[in-house]
Amino acid sequence: MPRPIPSWHGFVGQREIVASLAEHARGAVQKAETLPHVLLGGQSGVGKTHLAKAVAADMQTGFHEFCCSRQAKKIDVAEKLAGVKKGDVVFLDEIHALPADSQEMLYVAIDSQRVPKIDPEKRRLVPSLWTNVPAFTLILATDQPGRLLKALRQRIVLRYMLADYTIPELRQIVFNTAAEINILLTPQAATRLAEAARGIPRMARNWMKSYRVSMPEVSVEITRGMVDRYLMSIGIDDENLTRSDIRYLQHLLKRGGRLSLANLAVLLGTDVRQVQAEIEGYLHQRGWIGIDSRGRFLTPEGLKFCAERGIA
Repeated sequence: MPRPIPSWHGFVGQREIVASLAEHARGAVQKAETLPHVLLGGQSGVGKTHLAKAVAADMQTGFHEFCCSRQAKKIDVAEKLAGVKKGDVVFLDEIHALPADSQEMLYVAIDSQRVPKIDPEKRRLVPSLWTNVPAFTLILATDQPGRLLKALRQRIVLRYMLADYTIPELRQIVFNTAAEINILLTPQAATRLAEAARGIPRMARNWMKSYRVSMPEVSVEITRGMVDRYLMSIGIDDENLTRSDIRYLQHLLKRGGRLSLANLAVLLGTDVRQVQAEIEGYLHQRGWIGIDSRGRFLTPEGLKFCAERGIA
C-alpha cells in the first residue's frame, strides 16, 4: 500500500499553495483579522472549491458560495454580501462570467465595506443608499483570470494557480473517496483510476463513484483488471482517451492536420469552452496537438501516435 499523502481539512495536493494559505490563515486568526482576499486559478475540476472550503474550515468561519454566470445581477451579489458575518469567507466560482457592473460592485465592497441597500419587497437595489458589511474574505475562482476587471484583480492580494495533480496525489484521492463510499480496491486499481483522471481530482472522484454504481457486489475488492474493463465499457482506452478525443484527432487528420477551434467545436457537436476544458488540455499535455493563432494542428508526435493506433 502506498504511503498516504497528508491532507489539509480533507484537501490533498497543491502543497506550496496550501502551506501559504495555512500560514496566512493562522496569522489572521492569531491577530483576529480577516484573511486577505484570494484568487484561485486553474482548470475546471482541479479543486478550487474544495480548497476554498478548507480555508474556511481552518479559520472556523462561515462559508458563502455563489456560482457566477452572465445572467447574475448586481442584486444577487449584494444579497450574498449583505448576509456575511465578520471574518466569513465568500467564495465566488467562475468569477470571470460575472458581468462587469457586478465586478465593479465587488471592488467597491472591498474598498468601502458596504453594498447597495436592497428593497426586499420589490427585490431591487435602492439608488444612493448603502448597507454596511463587516470585514470578510473574498475567494475568487476562475479558469480564465485574464477576463477579470483589472481594478478587481489588483485588489486581490493572494493569487495562486492550481496545477494538475500527480498520479500519487490522485491515487490518494481515489483511496479517500473509496473509504467514504465503503469500497475496497487494490493499489493497482487505484493507480489505474488515477491515470484515467488525467490530472483532475474531480474526475478521479467521479470515476470511483460511478464504478461503485456499476458493481454487482460492493463487498468485492476492486482489481486493476476490473477497472480496465469498466473504463473500456464507458469509452476510455488504455491511453486514457475518450471517444471525443479520438474524434477530435480524426477531424484534424481528415482536414490536413489543421483546423480552427470554432470549426472543431462544430464538428464535435459542442461548444468552444467544452473542447478547451475537456479535450485539448490532455492532448496538448501529451504533445499530440499544437495550438497557435491559426488554430489547432497535429504535431509530428501526434501524427505518429495516430498512425500507431490506427486512428484515421
